[in-house]
Amino acid sequence: MEKERFEKRVCARFEVPGTTLQFQKRKLFRNVFSTEICPVLDLSRGGLSFLSRKRFRKKKQLLLRVFFFDEDPPLLLMGRVRWSSRSPGQNSRYKIHLKFLPYGHAPERNDPACLEKIRTLESRFGE
Repeated sequence: MEKERFEKRVCARFEVPGTTLQFQKRKLFRNVFSTEICPVLDLSRGGLSFLSRKRFRKKKQLLLRVFFFDEDPPLLLMGRVRWSSRSPGQNSRYKIHLKFLPYGHAPERNDPACLEKIRTLESRFGE
């Protein structure tokens, strides 16, 4: 008998075609966005997954600049790596799963306007 899989995610994931991102690792003296353009695999109100040539350790905090095909300017979102794994069929690529930091107006929080934008995209591209 096959076991039912329990879905831990509270927010539904969806795909937005043409979405890419750049990341910035927090460093003491150098905070520069990467030159790598990473394809976003899926997105939700709580996080996203993307492909990268770099592997990140769990809990690593990243600042993301997320580009949508028809939107300007990009969204700036902060999050922590939940897990990463080698992506099958992708040359030297890792699949990175990131959970967004909470939304709010305090430091180390994501702008609530980003949440509204993601909700708009969810209603447009979600199932």
